[in-house]
Amino acid sequence: MENEKIVENEYGDGSPDPVQQYRAIINAYKEYLKQLSHILRKTTLGDLVNNPEKLNEYEQIIIDVIANIELLGRSPPGWNFKKSEVIQNLENAQVELGKAQYFLTYRESNPVASAESLKHIHPCRSHLDLAASKMVLRKSRT
Repeated sequence: MENEKIVENEYGDGSPDPVQQYRAIINAYKEYLKQLSHILRKTTLGDLVNNPEKLNEYEQIIIDVIANIELLGRSPPGWNFKKSEVIQNLENAQVELGKAQYFLTYRESNPVASAESLKHIHPCRSHLDLAASKMVLRKSRT
């Protein structure tokens, strides 16, 4: 996010183009979600058992993205961003990660529960991928 490029509006008065700025922010968060999904795609049961705290980190990333999307405000006039659908999918991903964390807490007493935690990674990824696919700023139909 630190490398955001300021794009001037079509009037050339030096002020940023709100559509380009909004789109740049959305695309940055979209990339974060794609990266997280890619990390989860490679996650194995051994990864979960050996580093259960990683799930907390991943959940925090999702929480941060949700909070930042909520702070975006309205899309520029004449444009549409399905913020509520994106947030709903991110919240669903967060729920799946929570389920995975829950089952990992029982890994000492019940090794089968650890395997159950891995079953929640795929639905989490699916929700992340769906959220990322919805992160598009489209021209409103008039």
